[in-house]
Amino acid sequence: MHDHDERGEEIRNAGDGGTAGLVAPALYRKSGDLNDITLGNNNGFEAGPGWDPVTGLGSPKGDAIAATLSEASVRS
Repeated sequence: MHDHDERGEEIRNAGDGGTAGLVAPALYRKSGDLNDITLGNNNGFEAGPGWDPVTGLGSPKGDAIAATLSEASVRS
């Protein structure tokens, strides 16, 4: 099991135990690393282009998101 801080802002790097730190800025800068989900709904909220309360920024593209988070951990 991975350790998370109370806000869910840190993730553990499985390779060395380091943290990626605050990943949101990296995800917003590299949103092309995510599949934007634009159709669907949940409890009255609709999915749409960009961030939305149903899908957030979207689903990760495996290798691309791993590289982005790796870069973020080097900077923090």
